[in-house]
Amino acid sequence: MAGQTCAIGYNCAAMMQQPGLEAQNCDNYMTCFREARGYLPQPSFSAQEYQESLRVEALQLLNSRVIAESPRISGLDGVIVAIGNQLQSLRSRLSRFATNGFVAPDGCEVSTYSVTRPSRTYRYNKLSSQTAMFLSERGDRRVKTMHLGDDNTHLNREARAGIDRRNRLNQAMTQLQIAQRALEQAATLLDA
Repeated sequence: MAGQTCAIGYNCAAMMQQPGLEAQNCDNYMTCFREARGYLPQPSFSAQEYQESLRVEALQLLNSRVIAESPRISGLDGVIVAIGNQLQSLRSRLSRFATNGFVAPDGCEVSTYSVTRPSRTYRYNKLSSQTAMFLSERGDRRVKTMHLGDDNTHLNREARAGIDRRNRLNQAMTQLQIAQRALEQAATLLDA
């Protein structure tokens, strides 16, 4: 019966109600071993070696008794693949977006101004910026404003649509920066 006694002195076969169970095959072997080490004189370990041995014992016990989470890890792989597919789709959408019309540069806006003449007041629109970024009508210098005509001109409509495209592009950039930070945070969690 001595071969059936665990590190604490229990009869494993009797405790686990499994006749013929040897101590080294007992599900509680590591638990009993750890408990017995608390009662027996310890060999001279450094504190770091002792902590590492406890960590190794705990991992062995967990790996032997806990069902693995491989479906959860493969679920993460699926999410990573989906993110990769979304990024490819985003690249093609960005290419179409850039070639589909005018995108106004940052720092410029469309505004309306009035010109009063003796017979009536005319409303016009202009694209303006704080810095000189538009070519003059003659093309010989840079100017801060570009005349767009009245509300019904194609030039005015396309400039306003360009402002809208720029704003949507900036919103998309903000969302991608948020996603980038979230991905960096996920990577940090997996490195820990």
